[in-house]
Amino acid sequence: MRLSQICIDRPVLSIVMSLVILVFGIISLGRLPYRELPDIDNPVVSVITVLPGAAPEVMETSITQVIEDELVSIEGIRHITSVSREETSIINLEFELSRDLNVAASDVRDRVALARSGLPDEVKAPIVSKSNSSGGGLIWMDLSGGGLDQIELTTLVETQIEDRLTKLPGVATLNVEGERRLAIRLWIDHHRLTARGLVVADVTEALRQGNVDIPSGRVESVDQEFSVRTPGELRSAEDYNNLVIANFDGKPVRIRDVGKAVVGAENERSLVRVDGEVGLAMGVVKQSKANVLDVARAVKEEIKLIKQDLPDGVDLRPVWDQSIFIENSIHDVTVTIFYAIALVLIVIFIFLRSLRATLIPAVSIPISVIGTFAVLHFLGYSINILTLMGLTLAIGLVVDDAIVVLENVSRWIEEGNAAARGDPAWHGRDFFRRGGREHFGDRRLHAAGVHDGYHGAFVPGVWRHGGHGRGDLGIRRTHAGAHALRARAPH
Repeated sequence: MRLSQICIDRPVLSIVMSLVILVFGIISLGRLPYRELPDIDNPVVSVITVLPGAAPEVMETSITQVIEDELVSIEGIRHITSVSREETSIINLEFELSRDLNVAASDVRDRVALARSGLPDEVKAPIVSKSNSSGGGLIWMDLSGGGLDQIELTTLVETQIEDRLTKLPGVATLNVEGERRLAIRLWIDHHRLTARGLVVADVTEALRQGNVDIPSGRVESVDQEFSVRTPGELRSAEDYNNLVIANFDGKPVRIRDVGKAVVGAENERSLVRVDGEVGLAMGVVKQSKANVLDVARAVKEEIKLIKQDLPDGVDLRPVWDQSIFIENSIHDVTVTIFYAIALVLIVIFIFLRSLRATLIPAVSIPISVIGTFAVLHFLGYSINILTLMGLTLAIGLVVDDAIVVLENVSRWIEEGNAAARGDPAWHGRDFFRRGGREHFGDRRLHAAGVHDGYHGAFVPGVWRHGGHGRGDLGIRRTHAGAHALRARAPH
């Protein structure tokens, strides 16, 4: 017995099945994440190495080439690109789409550890990071005003803003541009330094040996025990100015003799201005699986609370919000879906000239569309522009069989079949049985041909490779699976 005949003979079962599909679809719709495009992690691993004071040529020969020689033999690499600039070496490794990104990053870390012995002693530990499509800022904000400089604004971010934003659900990290942390800066007079027979390396060595806090054991007695500490850490500009570098002609040479130590910014190479005023730019980065719209709403609500605790004159405001574009795009596609549903129903009503017959696809279309959200949820996909466009294209397909059956039923009724008119045992269900039998029986080859045409359009995309193939894989699998079940049921 076919499913169509069971649903005609048992309408209550048909209603319950439809309600179950609706319930699962509505529940899944509330749990699906919203994104602009499908969740595709770029299989890229980056290695960033810093050597203070090194020229680009030195970074290329001493850092980049040494690390690249170790990385080229890693399995699954498609491309390696590198950039060597002043003090910094950046190596990007793009892997095959089939390569697991976590495993690839682990392999890169192992090879970088092997290459560490061939790097200069002064180099900082290389940073290995995974890159993905969610790495950009979701919301960018500016912080300025109140007469505060960049150092004071950076302190404000670290004490009152950063922790409150990063603890929100779905937030991965907070990128801060233009930040300047408080530090002691040494300005050395080259002429005064060379006049005493010293070089910058002597100053560096003096800082390394003189700016330490050494534990010196403990003092024990019968009843008490004391920890002994030798405080040698320099804490102020005056402490640095008094630090002895070396002895010259029997006299100590201090930093103040060859230069000066001042309180300033650790790095003055970046600057952010907001409407001509010095400020900071902050970008909220969401977690890769987080819901874009939920994260954006939570961040905006928290910004309102943070602004109440900021000093007078300091302003925190969003200047770029990616969620607005995503929300508008999803809204436009959603409206298109409703337009498509309305046009399908209007065409059916015009040709069948029956409001009762039009109500059947009016019910079947929402059930099919809403039920698709449950399929997307169980397969681990998201609501994005591509999946919604797929639903728009599928609206005409989900009512294909319903329209054919309705047309057959309407024809049986309009022709006034003698058996139906003269036999009081005939009722409405018999018309649907006859219409369904003609569609699934006499027109079996026609129906199979139509469905196989759908398969030819959607099934090959399941094995499509590359980024575009992964992007629309979810909706293609949904189409292929749904039409495969529909095509085989009549047989």
